[in-house]
Amino acid sequence: QALADAFALGDVVGVFPEGGVIDSPHVGTLRAGVAKMALECIDNGQKTVVNTVSFGVQYESPHQLRSDVIVEVGTPFSLNDWRRAHVDPSARHLAARMREDLMAVTRNSPTWPEAEHRDRLIAVVAAVNASDHEPLLTTAVRARAQIGEHGANAESKVAESKAVESKAVESKDKDLDTLVQAVTRAGGIATSARDTARTLDAAGAANGQAHWPSMIWLIGAAVPALIGAVLHAPLFLLVMFAARRLAADRSELMAKAIVPGLHLIFLGYVILSGLLALSFRAVGMSAWWAVPLTYLLPRFGDLSVAWLDALRAMRLRARVRGWPASEVAAVHRAADHLRSTWPLDSSSHLSSFSL
Repeated sequence: QALADAFALGDVVGVFPEGGVIDSPHVGTLRAGVAKMALECIDNGQKTVVNTVSFGVQYESPHQLRSDVIVEVGTPFSLNDWRRAHVDPSARHLAARMREDLMAVTRNSPTWPEAEHRDRLIAVVAAVNASDHEPLLTTAVRARAQIGEHGANAESKVAESKAVESKAVESKDKDLDTLVQAVTRAGGIATSARDTARTLDAAGAANGQAHWPSMIWLIGAAVPALIGAVLHAPLFLLVMFAARRLAADRSELMAKAIVPGLHLIFLGYVILSGLLALSFRAVGMSAWWAVPLTYLLPRFGDLSVAWLDALRAMRLRARVRGWPASEVAAVHRAADHLRSTWPLDSSSHLSSFSL
């Protein structure tokens, strides 16, 4: 009834159709409840128009901290039109259609090792095809769509094809390994499109230019970033401690660790605000000065994260620029070959976008 009321008001309703947090390298089996509720709303209300929009959240490195995240929003479709056109408009068939839409905006592989290989391939393909005319993560979205949802098996599939010589396949594998090893040696995350693009750019093997932080910004933001790290580090350590104690496995992190962790961080802000107010009173100033500083506390945390990322990027570039000429030349050869063997169709239309 709550869903029907929301639709009648024209509201947007967000649903996790898997029924919970699923720790797997692919979209799980969808529960039929969301499909049943949506169909009942259409049946019971002749004027109710319901559209569904798939919403996919993809981490480039799901098992590592500081992973970039890509959000894809798919093409909406009308449940009313689907119900009229479908021969058997049951909740089971609608749930299957919803799963197809979710598969189209997420990364899916049978196993975690295959998922890691897929993500490395996507990162490399996006980095070698990067340009100044498109955000890198958007290029990664196009790379994922072109490689396919079983991109982790792309090399083995090509190897099985009789139309392709085995030497060409071995060469592609070798080039991919060369770039993956280069990113890892530079201190980057092998499944990160940004780290791969930064490595290529530092070696002079990129089409587009990586966005490097300036030394002026690094120096100027150092003090407020340090303040943000000092204020937030105890809170995050407390959250991580709670995560290890409360969550039996990764699928429980959201319910038993992340949500309680948000409350712990909020409580930490309240305590810090009180300490600031007492400090101002102790030196004869108004305690109200703590209000604007409390507003700035999360911003200091954001600045600290951005500063640490910028520092890591500068260290990555410094490492690459210290490599011998032979290693830089190997990166150039691998990037040029993969750019020719994994070109992205620039004319393809994206029905989704990345944030």
